[in-house]
Amino acid sequence: MQAPPCISLQLALVAHTAFPAARPLPAKADMRLSERTPLLDPEPTWAGWKSRTAAVSPTSTYAMLSVGSNGRRGPTSIHDLRPTPEMIMKRREFITVIGSAAAWPLTVRAQPSKVARIGVLYIGLADSESFKKELREGLRELGYLEGQNISFEFRSAEGKLDRLPELASELVRLKVDVIVALYVPCALAAKQATREIPIVIIAAEPIETGIVASWASPGGNITGVALMSAALVGKCVELFRDMLSATRIAVLANAADPLFAKLILDQVELAGRITGIEIQPIMVRGPDEELGATFATINRGRADAVVIQGSLSTKRIADLALEHRLPTASTTRGFVDAGGLMSYGADGPTMFRHSAKFVQRILQGRQPNDLPIEQPTKFELAINLRTAKAMGFTIPESFLLRADALLE
Repeated sequence: MQAPPCISLQLALVAHTAFPAARPLPAKADMRLSERTPLLDPEPTWAGWKSRTAAVSPTSTYAMLSVGSNGRRGPTSIHDLRPTPEMIMKRREFITVIGSAAAWPLTVRAQPSKVARIGVLYIGLADSESFKKELREGLRELGYLEGQNISFEFRSAEGKLDRLPELASELVRLKVDVIVALYVPCALAAKQATREIPIVIIAAEPIETGIVASWASPGGNITGVALMSAALVGKCVELFRDMLSATRIAVLANAADPLFAKLILDQVELAGRITGIEIQPIMVRGPDEELGATFATINRGRADAVVIQGSLSTKRIADLALEHRLPTASTTRGFVDAGGLMSYGADGPTMFRHSAKFVQRILQGRQPNDLPIEQPTKFELAINLRTAKAMGFTIPESFLLRADALLE
């Protein structure tokens, strides 16, 4: 452990006077100490301290005896190599300071350091555990260790989007240093709750949903990552055409997340027109709604598959889809991990971990408005083969070759 700078300077001064570096002396052998060249500059810089302490060595202690007993420069006998009383005192002073250095680590450890508090707001979907894990790991890689210099305040809506405003306000009352908000409803709730605490978002279409003003200059106290999920929901329609030769696809949209619901319905309708697939839009009020009847309605409508909005990507919906033998897709990778058949979207775990870099920059003093919104560069097609087998159908080999991840 490095000693504090003030103690390092004291050591350097004592060491320099106890073991001074060799330098030429005036011809007068009986000169007084006050006549010598000053040992240190009046206002030494830190670099100056380093250069001087680096030059100190035990042998330079005796080099100060520049005038020997015979009047010539340099030691000429063993008697000239003995240190003077003045030098002995300085060496004792130096040893005393070195001895006290044993207590420095304890003193330094005892000094309190600021612990950054990170508020984390999320809906409570199938990817919640992955999100928390990757955020923690990302910050740990950047030197932020939970329990040492960072702490977390996790708040989950447990699927109830109407709880988000109060949870966001609670984080503001706790005076956290940064709020990380996952997905559009959380980002909007955090934005409504504070204009002062920096917010890092991981959310789809942040401009279209009114979260930020622009990509380059988000404005206000918000920055983060855009997931581009609306267009990818439309891509899921195309993928079901290629996987199942689907001709009719139901789309579950979340009425509790109306801004994004409209965006995805527009994209799905566009994909339907392009592919010739009939679209059956169905609005539900969140993942807690009684969805058994909804899936029964989808079956009666003879849909070949279901595409769901990201904020509905829960294990419960994955289980209902399996129960009704309905192939289901989402833009959220966690949905496949929870038993859904397919997902296509930005690499969720990578984006979750990447959000830690925005937190780091803010904790280092950067302003959110100076940090442009970033977009994903990697997209992932994941397929759950266990679910496909349980539903009793075989996915064409040519389609499996397109997948980035297969859960077997």
